[in-house]
Amino acid sequence: MTKAERYRRCEEAYQVELARSASYLASCMTAESMSRCVDEVLRALVRDRGADDLPIFCKVLADRLLARRCADAAKLVIEWEAAARSTIPATPAAGNRRYNATA
Repeated sequence: MTKAERYRRCEEAYQVELARSASYLASCMTAESMSRCVDEVLRALVRDRGADDLPIFCKVLADRLLARRCADAAKLVIEWEAAARSTIPATPAAGNRRYNATA
């Protein structure tokens, strides 16, 4: 599967989570609250869906934030994902997987 196909499938599978997360992060008023919200959003994704789709989810979310002119939030999402790569095991959450965007 190409990167473009994985990207498109992630957009489809996570459209509610992406819309909610982008809106939530775009509404943050301070750098501190934005950092806290990025952590909250991405930890919830890993908890609810597992970490396998985290890289592509973060890429799509960052692109949506950039489209909303929220470059600081997009940067934090990408930095969070990079830091999480070494600490979060890539295992699916029990019973909550609709789609594996990285397959």
